[in-house]
Amino acid sequence: MPYQTIDTWPEASAEPISEPSTTLADSPITSSPESYNPRPCSSPEGDESIHDKLWARVLQDCSDTPKKFLSLDAQEEIINEDSVRRDLTRNLSLGPTELDELVAFICPGKCGDSGLRRGKRLFAVLALIDQLSSILVFKREGIDDSHLPFRRNGKSKLIPRNYSGSFELFQGWRSMAIMDFENYQWYTLTPFLRPSSLHCLEHGIILPWTQCERVAEGGQSIFDGERAGFRKSGQHRHLTELLASFQHRGRYYLLFPWAYGGTLDDLWGTSPNELAYVNNQWVARQVYGLADGLSRVHHVKSRQENITKGIEAVLDDKQGHDDKIFGRHGDIKRDNVLLFQSEHRSEGVLKLSDFGLAVFHSKMSKSTERPGSVRPCGLAYRAPEAEAEFSDNRMSPRYDIWCLGCLYLDMLTWLLLGPEGLNIFLEKRLQEKVYPVRFETEYFWKSTKGSRGSLGPPVVKSSVRYHAAMQTKRPQRMRRRVGKAQRNDRESDFRYEVPDEEDEATDYSI
Repeated sequence: MPYQTIDTWPEASAEPISEPSTTLADSPITSSPESYNPRPCSSPEGDESIHDKLWARVLQDCSDTPKKFLSLDAQEEIINEDSVRRDLTRNLSLGPTELDELVAFICPGKCGDSGLRRGKRLFAVLALIDQLSSILVFKREGIDDSHLPFRRNGKSKLIPRNYSGSFELFQGWRSMAIMDFENYQWYTLTPFLRPSSLHCLEHGIILPWTQCERVAEGGQSIFDGERAGFRKSGQHRHLTELLASFQHRGRYYLLFPWAYGGTLDDLWGTSPNELAYVNNQWVARQVYGLADGLSRVHHVKSRQENITKGIEAVLDDKQGHDDKIFGRHGDIKRDNVLLFQSEHRSEGVLKLSDFGLAVFHSKMSKSTERPGSVRPCGLAYRAPEAEAEFSDNRMSPRYDIWCLGCLYLDMLTWLLLGPEGLNIFLEKRLQEKVYPVRFETEYFWKSTKGSRGSLGPPVVKSSVRYHAAMQTKRPQRMRRRVGKAQRNDRESDFRYEVPDEEDEATDYSI
């Protein structure tokens, strides 16, 4: 299985939610599936049986209490008409007509998006525990994959889901074999997740991740907001795609494609000269694409437009009204821009991610949200209106434009000066004096002193203005200075002269 990264959100609760115990711990059965030692079932000709092939493809998940599963691909590949016919012929004495009917029961035409057939999972469970002959009983009673999982009726019988019959399906089975069936059925019940639905998975379902990493955690409201943000924004080349969303064992999950290149911060830790695809044209394509993707967030398509184009509409209330088509991302920073592999080029594609702080408004309310009603984004690119001192300012999509402009200046710095130039630029912003004197900030702006000691309007830091001017007017001079600092390994050799600040409040006010 490919490496997967997932965001998880525990359900709202007054107490911390601990990871639930395994399915076996919740069951009256105490034996472990791993205690089962499958016996060889190979044919005299040397062909591997379905039993052996399935066990060879069993994988272990990456949970705190490791469990086993079979991928959907493995089940589809191993259990086909030829292999089923061969195994049934070896293990059962059936006439030609009965054999054909049984093969058709297990492997009829494809049905459903998952590609698995009506009796494949049931057949896989019986093959894992060497009980293939019981497939005749299940077929006669009309039991197929739709009746999985089987559950205990109290503490005695194991019965299929939605089964109203009275026949005892496990007549003649040893108690250990029944326990094996109960345990191993979960190996085959790998979920098939559709992008448009919120799946509520059963407790016993085993998530098919062989490697995973928890990258974010928060409340259900953040989960709902991020899911809605991705769905409202729709598909865009420079917006991360939401593959699926689901709830499992008291937690909510969002599933995304794996960004092979990591975050923009990871990319900026490498010299652009070491990356073959990084050049002026590539950077131009990425900054344009990010701006275009953000524009999609700021003005999403209306419900009627989505319906016209066949896209599932997101309803904002029970009446189905959807006038909230003006959005704001609210958390643009290095860690929320991911590097993916391009579909058609041997280069990377930058995509905006993490809609956990995104909000959507109607035309009347898109610029009326106060700073105190939203959580702040990353500090470096934080806009002045997020500060309490400027509480009269309203939060609007322009907040994102400020953040994106800061990111673009850092991008240009990295392209021209490399990681060392980024470090020097940050250091100069931290060193610049601010009013009132409280602590160093990595902001691109600072407060000014007004009349009688009051707080004046925020202005762009002098170090930022000078840095931007040098990047555009004298990039070669900047490169020489950074190179000299690198050779001497002393930042003091990089003379970063900041212009006078006499008229910054009037010329550079925000």
